[in-house]
Parts: sequence; C-alpha cells; structure tokens
Amino acid sequence: MRAKRKAYRGWQARLDEAGRRWSGWRKRRRPFYRAYATGTDAAFLPELDRRIAVAPAHRLVWVRVPKAANSTVAWTLWRVLNPDAAPPSGRDDAKRWFTRPSALDAQTVQALAGFYKFIVVRNPFTRALAAYLEKAGHRKYGYKIRRRAITPGEPPVDFRGFCEYLAAGGVDDDPHWCVQARLCPFPIEALDAVAYVESLEADLARIVAALDPARTDPCQLVPALGHATGASAQVGAYYGEPERRLIAQAYAEDFERFGYDPERLPG
Repeated sequence: MRAKRKAYRGWQARLDEAGRRWSGWRKRRRPFYRAYATGTDAAFLPELDRRIAVAPAHRLVWVRVPKAANSTVAWTLWRVLNPDAAPPSGRDDAKRWFTRPSALDAQTVQALAGFYKFIVVRNPFTRALAAYLEKAGHRKYGYKIRRRAITPGEPPVDFRGFCEYLAAGGVDDDPHWCVQARLCPFPIEALDAVAYVESLEADLARIVAALDPARTDPCQLVPALGHATGASAQVGAYYGEPERRLIAQAYAEDFERFGYDPERLPG
C-alpha cells in the first residue's frame, strides 16, 4: 500500500517564504544583485538566482526559463564548452556546472557587460500546459494554486481552473509558470540572442557559432528528457477557446515581446 502523501500546510508555506526572503536578503548584498534585478522582491531572488547560468571562462550568460528545454540546452552547451571532458553522471549535473550569479565576484560582475547573453523561450500556450502537467498535482505547488480563492479545494485542479488561476494573478506565484520576461535580469533588447524552443537546434547553432566562430563541427542537440511532459503533443486535448483567452490574457507580455500569436494555438 502506498503511503498517503502529507498535505502541505499554510504554516509550511509561510516558513518557506520566510526562508526565501532571508536568503534573498543575503543575496541582495552580493555584487550581482547590487547591479542587476535591483527592483526584484527579496523572496523571489533565490528562484531568480537558480535561473541564471553563467560560464565565466566562456563569457556566457544563459537565462534559464523553466519548461523551456532546460535539460537539452544545458547538456548541449556543456558538450560544446567541454569537448574533451567526460560527461557528468547525474541528470542535472550539466546544469550545476554553470555558476550562479550570487557566486560571482565584483570583477566578474563588472565584466558581464561584455558577456554573450541569451534566453530560451517557449510558446506560452505550450509552456503553461507543461507547467500544469508537471506541477498542478504536486502538494507544494498545488498549495500555491489552491490558496487563491478562484481555485480552492484539493489538488489537482483541472486545466480550465489552472488557466483561471493564472489569469487572476497566479501567474506571479511561481517561476515555473511566471511570465518568461520576468526571469531575465537584463533588458530583453540588450540580449545578444533570443532562442525559441520551437526552433531550438537552429537557434543554438547560431549561438554556438557566435561563441566560437572558428568551430567547424556542426552543433547538434543533446536530447535530455529531464522533466519532459509531452505538452506539445497534447495542446489540442486541453485547450478550448476559454483556455486560449485566459492564457492570452495572463501572458500578454510574453506574446507581445517574443512574437508569439495569442490568437492561434500551436500544433
């Protein structure tokens, strides 16, 4: 018999938030956060810190958007930047190879202006569904959804309810489904490249060519399942017109900024 999952309680959520806020306050004192993301709430800084991958030796910054091919990008970049090294053994070890911004010293932070910076983004319709499929039934993430009056009760909420939750302000509750532009501490227009999950192989090839113009080997993606949900193949099964309208409303900034069509579902 499977053990019943323990519920995630309000006091645990408050304790977690207090811990994040304390950690964020400490990170605020680091050189990177004295120069960047200065207006970001302290409780969000620990999450932001996890989403920015820096490779100082290669003068590279990658803004990691959850549910946007993180594992594949991490492994592909790792192989390109470490061609002669033995591959890491753990699934997430390629991500851990990168340096977090809170660990950068003042000299490196000052040099970031000359680093190559890029972000990988995903169609908000598909990304929202991927976040739902992976997180909505989780006790901790489910609590974030259920604590709003629009989606009370036990997890998991159905997809329509999740879309209503996002459009009612829940889009700001967690980085796994927040507006993608919010995860970038740099102005989007100041980035050297915006790559798209939908054209990832070609976009990463251009980024690798910019990093190493002398490279002659073709850049090939290293498939890594990570926390894959198969959302791209399930859009038609979950979306109707009400869900489309709600997600278009919740992610209006991403649709406009990254050129996705809010009137048309992918696939």
